[in-house]
Amino acid sequence: MLALAPDLVHLDRLAEADDPDRTADLVFRYTAASLSTNGVTGRPSEATADLGEELLDRAVSSISALVERGRKEEPPLGRASAPNLSTGAITWTP
Repeated sequence: MLALAPDLVHLDRLAEADDPDRTADLVFRYTAASLSTNGVTGRPSEATADLGEELLDRAVSSISALVERGRKEEPPLGRASAPNLSTGAITWTP
C-alpha cells in the first residue's frame, strides 16, 4: 500500500502490527486467521514504498508471463471432440 496509496497507511501503527512468523516446520498451509493474532503476517514495520513497488512489479511480471503462456497453450492430447446434440442421440464428432 505504501507504493500504491501511501496516504491510506498509518505509519505510526506499523511497529505494533508486526506479528511473528508461525509457519516454521508446518506441513500444511493455513489462513491468516490461523497464523496471526491481528490479521497481519510478517513485519510491516520494515515495509517501504520501494519494496512495495518491487513486489508489485514482480507480481505483475509473473502473472503476465502466465497469461502469455496460457494464450499459446494447447491441451496435451489435442482438443476434445464436441458432442453432436442435434440428432437427439449423442454422437461424438472429431
